[in-house]
Amino acid sequence: MNVATLYDKYLMKSEVDAINYATYSFIGKQQRGGMKYIELFDYISLTYNDFETNCIEPMQGFTNKMLSINYCTEGRIECTVAENKRVYLNAGQVLIALTDNHYVDFQVPFNMYKGITITIDYIQLTDAIKNVFALNHIQIDRLVNILQQRNYYLISGAQTVQHLFSDIL
Repeated sequence: MNVATLYDKYLMKSEVDAINYATYSFIGKQQRGGMKYIELFDYISLTYNDFETNCIEPMQGFTNKMLSINYCTEGRIECTVAENKRVYLNAGQVLIALTDNHYVDFQVPFNMYKGITITIDYIQLTDAIKNVFALNHIQIDRLVNILQQRNYYLISGAQTVQHLFSDIL
């Protein structure tokens, strides 16, 4: 999937620590922190987000449509998920969306955001990986079809949702 190239283009300094692991640090006077990117499997990545800034440089959009699952642990982040549609992700909330050319404008109104992002390049997933999801009652194709109709889902911090992410924090 090489999401790494995406971050390298946008005012972030990268350090590749291993084949499937990289750290991205913000460059700038009013910014601190960054992202730790781990490629878990082919086309599936996990990113730990921990930064202080008020705005992330506008991106030109994702080249591949991907399934993005974002969980906010602290702070708040805002982003455009569809034409004329912004979403505010607060602590304890989960945003599930498809990335595309609208998923570009990120603001950090409280100047701090901590969270986890799971990114799945669902177009590139092999049948073997889809079968692993299916064994766990996750139907990626069905989820993508629903998201293509709705653009996004925002789930407020039920303890069940928080519990799902507690093991990887």
